[in-house]
Amino acid sequence: MTLYNPYIGYFDLIIIVIIILLNILYRKYKPEYLEAWCGCLGQIVIFLFYLLVLPFLSITVEIDIVCKEGNCMDSFTLLYTLLRFPLYWGLGIIQIVVSKYIL
Repeated sequence: MTLYNPYIGYFDLIIIVIIILLNILYRKYKPEYLEAWCGCLGQIVIFLFYLLVLPFLSITVEIDIVCKEGNCMDSFTLLYTLLRFPLYWGLGIIQIVVSKYIL
């Protein structure tokens, strides 16, 4: 029995833990040079980061893992990787709400 879940891989778990730790550190220390990032520019950067960058990185890592195992048979094998986009879109919405209203 393995703890591996193909819908949320190791890379995704590491990213989620890093995001939680950064939110905790930001809330605890609140560096003044990052205060501007809670404004409009910061929200746009966070939105684009979660919209494109993280899902593509996650899909790339997952495809590399699956192809190294030799399970890269056809395109339907890796169709589940497209579920990374809604996962990170949801995380991005949560991050924007947390950074805008809670922090």
